[in-house]
Amino acid sequence: MEKYKIYHPLEMMERILSNKIGLDEKVEYQVTEKDDSYLAEFLVPGYTQKDLSIEVNENILTVEGKKNDSEWTSDFSKKFRLPDSVNGKNLEAKIENGILKLRVPKRKESVSKKIEIL
Repeated sequence: MEKYKIYHPLEMMERILSNKIGLDEKVEYQVTEKDDSYLAEFLVPGYTQKDLSIEVNENILTVEGKKNDSEWTSDFSKKFRLPDSVNGKNLEAKIENGILKLRVPKRKESVSKKIEIL
């Protein structure tokens, strides 16, 4: 899976001044699996907590961003089918420094357990 694209501040300023941030840009994200959960990180610079919406409905996770008052960012929507092994009702989310972080815990019965051999 592709890592985040990090822009140098001068490159970012050039992109802003040349109006290259627009509708053709896609929100970059990364999903990793841990022993007890899945972690998803979305690169959403310019979005605040009020601009983002997260919903889980019948094992479909929807992440949306609506930024009506800015010409530098565009709306986006991403949908993911969650595996049966997760508990979508206990999803945790936080945004920090332009990165939206989601943690979806696995159901206790689906977490692997190491068995000690006697």
